[in-house]
Parts: sequence; structure tokens; C-alpha cells
Amino acid sequence: MNSVRTSIMALLFVAIFAVGSLVVNAQTTLVAGDIAFTGYISAQGTTDEFSFVLLKAVTTGTVINFTDNGWLTSGAFRSGEGTTTLTFTSGVAAGTEIKLIGNTVVPELPTVTLASGAPAPVTRVGNMLSLSTVGDQILAYQGTVASPTFISAIHMNVEVNNPAGNSSGAANWDNLASSPAQNSTNASALPVGLTSGTTAIWVGVPGDSASEFNNGSFICTSGNITTLASLKALIYNQTNWNKSEVFPATPVVCPTGCAYLAPSAASVSVSGRVLTSDGRGIRNAIVVLTNSQGTSQSARTSSFGYYRFDGVQAGETYVMSVASKQYQFTPRVVSVADELTGVDFVADSPEYGKSLK
Repeated sequence: MNSVRTSIMALLFVAIFAVGSLVVNAQTTLVAGDIAFTGYISAQGTTDEFSFVLLKAVTTGTVINFTDNGWLTSGAFRSGEGTTTLTFTSGVAAGTEIKLIGNTVVPELPTVTLASGAPAPVTRVGNMLSLSTVGDQILAYQGTVASPTFISAIHMNVEVNNPAGNSSGAANWDNLASSPAQNSTNASALPVGLTSGTTAIWVGVPGDSASEFNNGSFICTSGNITTLASLKALIYNQTNWNKSEVFPATPVVCPTGCAYLAPSAASVSVSGRVLTSDGRGIRNAIVVLTNSQGTSQSARTSSFGYYRFDGVQAGETYVMSVASKQYQFTPRVVSVADELTGVDFVADSPEYGKSLK
């Protein structure tokens, strides 16, 4: 009987995954500050690396682009450098740290791992970014090169009286314009929509070229990193970073292995309503949540059709179905990376009693 049940569950997963329109939250839309860089190493010879932490859970299909092309004050990317694109193949919880490392002399796809060293659930497009030892940046964004939405950025470059007569600083970074004299592979203006200290980080001291470092990483013991507001205040502040000019870069480490947002990463809730086609709540319907191993839990809807599951394991994919005496519902697949609300089911057939009249 158990083997039959397992086979049925496997077939159900395959059948539902084949219908892309039934997948909930195919991509998580990220905004400024939804990730933060945690480490940056450019002085390792032929190999560069960097790491970041998700400050918002992501679902299957979420795409993040990383580039070391600078941003021009004219509102466009400088061209000529690299871009690496990650697409998540499963839901990943907030607080997860991810590292990219790869050879930059012989271009190769980066190796992408979790802080534990296990492979990260992503696909990769583009070679590992080649980070300069005389200043560089990594910009993270969603969208296209022509129309990016910046999520976060790190800049480890300090210019003193650049061709425009400007020195680098947190407010505008290098204030890089589009004229050829300023079109430097090492420099960048602050990307639109980001603010140093809040959603991005610039490492350096204005007017001091000796404050430019090749390597840096966040210090885990800087303060409370288990709540989002506190973590953001700490991780975007360069005083909470170790810096080094040479490699081995001790005390710089990448990834940091910090317990980011640890208390909220284990289990979450899933909730929503069960409704008729005209928006009325259906009472006493049974909503069933089943994981890929065939283990199920159920919840009965209230008089207004509301249901809720607590203690749902994050980072997994589930089949959700609804049983009702009067209505039929199409099962769906849900990737649970963080708390989900508004997972509503609408009846897709008429009430049996009415249809027989």
C-alpha cells in the first residue's frame, strides 16, 4: 500500500509540474536591500570569489544577475566586463549565504555553494567575474541590462581626483560619467535606487588611496544578526568588515558562515482561502499539504473559507489540494521558501447539486 501511495504521489508531482501555469510564485521580485554582500576576494591569483546572503526568501525560478560592469551617471552600464546569472531551482530561505568562486584567467562557470559547502540549488550562465586588484565592484540586479532593478552592490575602489576632479565617497562612489576619460574598468557611480549604508556598501575613506583593499568580509560578531532590521544596519556598514590587501586574506573569510536570521529559517506558515467562483468562502473544506515524500497534513476551512498551516518546513516543494463535497479544485505545486499568505483556491466546477438540476 505504501509503495502504491508513493507511486501515486510521484505521478501527481510530475503531472502538476508539467503545467507551468499552476506553479505559485514562479519568481520572487526583489527590491533594493533584499540581498547583501558578505565577502569579496580579488587577490587570490587566478581565482576570485564573492558571497552574499538572501535577506528575503526566494522561490523556484528567481533570477539574480551579478556584474562587475560599472554604472555610469548617464544611467547605463559600462560594457566590456562580465555578468553571471543565477536561477534558483528550488525555494531558498532568507538568511541563506551563497558563495561564487572560479578561475578568471581561464574563464569558467563559477562554482556556487552554500555556506556549508554543499552545492547551491541554482543554474548558472556566464563566467566567473574577474575582480581587479586595483579596485572593482559587483552590482546585483534583476531585469535586463537596458532596464535593471538593482538589488544590492559592493564597491571596493578609492579614486583621488579622478579625471572629473572627483574623489570616491559613499554618497556617489566614483561619480563615473560617460565620457571616455572616465570610462574605467575599476570605477563605478552608485547604481540608481541604491544607498550606501542602507542597501549597498562602499569600502574606503574619501581622499585616502591607501584605504582601498582587495579583500573584505563581514564580521559575524558585529551584533545581532538574527533580525532583519538589525542585520541590515550592521552588514551595510563597512566598520563591521574585516579588510586585507593580500591573500591568504585572514581574517577575511568567504563565505562568512554567520548564522544569519537563524531563528526564522526553520519553519513557516502557509495560509489562504477556499472560494466559490463568485468569491464566497467555502466552509468545512479540507486543504491537504503533501511533501515530495508523500507525507501529508490537513486543515479544515473556517465558516468564511480561511485555512492555515503552521510549522511548514521551508525550502521544500509541496502539492496542495482541496476536498469538498460540493466543489472541485485543481491541485497545485507550491515552493515554500518563506511565509506564504493568500494561497487561495477557487472552485473550478459548479456545485454538484445545481449541475444535476
